[in-house]
Amino acid sequence: MRALGDFLVLALAFSGAWGGSLKGTRIVGGPMSEWGDFPMMVAVLTRPLIGRSELLCGGTIINDNHILTSASCVTDHSALGLKVMGAGLDLLGSAGYEEFKNIQQVFIHESYDPTTKQNDIAVLRTSHNFVFVHDLIEPTVLPADDTEPASGAFASVAGWGMDEVRLYML
Repeated sequence: MRALGDFLVLALAFSGAWGGSLKGTRIVGGPMSEWGDFPMMVAVLTRPLIGRSELLCGGTIINDNHILTSASCVTDHSALGLKVMGAGLDLLGSAGYEEFKNIQQVFIHESYDPTTKQNDIAVLRTSHNFVFVHDLIEPTVLPADDTEPASGAFASVAGWGMDEVRLYML
């Protein structure tokens, strides 16, 4: 079922039906981020005993030691097998500003359904607090409980995904 879902997403992206028809309006083919564009964004990575880390998905800093991510990304991993990187623009961590934090505990939504992806949400607790630096690493700003976005408001989407569309035969 996962492969079919991946194919559907790839097909929608390829057709331009997912995220708009202009190349600059899609995540795939969208512009590269600059320093400070998304200081609340982290990369959720594997932490293998041997070899290099691999990207699992993105996450959002909620506070100094909690990350919001999707359950489907971390459900097959223990806390000891995960880490996050903040303040990075590439997955190599080559700029020197990045903060890497090991994961102490994984909280997966109690009603998460891996088949339907319903309640696909998880919170990661880091082993050490992030050091917040303006425009590099900051928690996300959540709206007040009674605040709704204005009609026609714009939103930004960021991720660590592909930089081009690839069509795979299943």
